[in-house]
Amino acid sequence: MHFNKVEAFLKRHNMAASGIPLLRCTGEFLRAMRDGLAGHPSSLMMIPTYLSGGRQVPREQAVIVMDAGGTNFRIAAVHFDDLGSPVVEGFQKFPMPGTQGEITCDAFFDALAGFILEYADVSERVGFCFSFPTEILPNRDGRILAFSKEVSIPDAGGRLIGEGINAALAARGAAPKQFIVLNDTVATMLCGIGYENREYAGTIGFILGTGTNTCYLENMAEIPKIGGGTGTMAVNLESGCYSGFPRGDYDCELDAASQNPGDHLTEKMISGAYLGELITRTVRGAVREGLFSERLTAAYDMERVYNMIEISDFVEGKGVLAQFFAAPDDHAVLFALVEDCFDRAARITAVNFAAILTQTGQGHDPAHPVGIVAEGTTFYKAPLFRPKLEQYLDTFLRGELGFHCEIVKADDATLIGSAVAALINT
Repeated sequence: MHFNKVEAFLKRHNMAASGIPLLRCTGEFLRAMRDGLAGHPSSLMMIPTYLSGGRQVPREQAVIVMDAGGTNFRIAAVHFDDLGSPVVEGFQKFPMPGTQGEITCDAFFDALAGFILEYADVSERVGFCFSFPTEILPNRDGRILAFSKEVSIPDAGGRLIGEGINAALAARGAAPKQFIVLNDTVATMLCGIGYENREYAGTIGFILGTGTNTCYLENMAEIPKIGGGTGTMAVNLESGCYSGFPRGDYDCELDAASQNPGDHLTEKMISGAYLGELITRTVRGAVREGLFSERLTAAYDMERVYNMIEISDFVEGKGVLAQFFAAPDDHAVLFALVEDCFDRAARITAVNFAAILTQTGQGHDPAHPVGIVAEGTTFYKAPLFRPKLEQYLDTFLRGELGFHCEIVKADDATLIGSAVAALINT
């Protein structure tokens, strides 16, 4: 009874998970990928990274790795031992320059040069995971487009990262380094190449945390906008920007109220920054339409916004929502609404993977699956998401399409992936 009325409500508002038809959406996502690869208008940017991933990671060669993202800057030396296992040494973490007051871009580069000096003898190569908007150039340097609000470096736009750090190193009397700049999704994917010496048919990087993004290795012949070529190249989909999934009333409500309406539409349907508000708006609609008891409807606070911690606690039977929705009928309705939202997110994620596997043709041999290196709090900590995704990996990707894949969780994925980038892109 509860399921039927919840399903009817969600369908009235085009919010039901069943409103994401897997095969049709996979075909549409695939067409958007191919348009992006060709340089045609597409909500999937398909950004070339100029990083390859088609050869084994060299053993016992150390590189410097750096990771700049959010509030922290991390640096270490990484090598792969004779068994192919990553070894992280000399790890240090510092406050990200620019988070404790406004600085100039030259001061930013000088601070990074200062961090590097301690590791100067490790290697001439630096793998730098730079998780801010950046244009990657064919020489694998990166042009800064902007910093987030947490980092205050107003004159950084247009500056080249490796070039700027090398200028700061020269001013300190130190030798230049060869920088390989990449973002966190690409680093996460490349980590799979060096993960436990496992041979995968292909590798996908996927992040589902506060935001979401995807990366995979593409044959260069399939990237017309850079003129094709031989070998493979990592391609950054910017999958959170995809606009092709069917959206419902509460998706549109949330988008209209966001800071950037019309932007990152898929991210607003599945990522941790938005799922709490999306579920909140859906529940408000259910309250207005009488899905809950009269007692709860009378007491419900329409201004209240749930966060992901509260929603996860409710699913696990604890916290303030479990207390407020304690009546069995009310609890069942809220659980069904939350479950369907995560089911829809899992279907969207499965479509993303299915389109990539269809494009590459990899993963048909069960003995050689595609490794999906996944990172992010929503992926691993949202209680209902992962079981739903595993169901679609089994029934849709494996059962219906014949693709075999394996979820990989690796420690220090961005550091290890940055090392892989530096070691195999010399």
